Amino acid sequence: MHSYSRQSLIDTTEACFTEILDLCHDLADEEWTVQSLCPDWTVRQALGHAVGVEDVISGWEISTD
Repeated sequence: MHSYSRQSLIDTTEACFTEILDLCHDLADEEWTVQSLCPDWTVRQALGHAVGVEDVISGWEISTD
């Protein structure tokens, strides 16, 4: 099992968010309401789910176990 530093995970997450921003930056209003590849989710809902991980990790602490 790999052990990653907190900073490594932050850097990777930031890179992912940058890629997502680049992909979504030029979406027209009507494109946000198109069904995504996730069943029953629009592009807006899928994006909200993807970036919602920030809330989970914002208070995350590295386990000493």
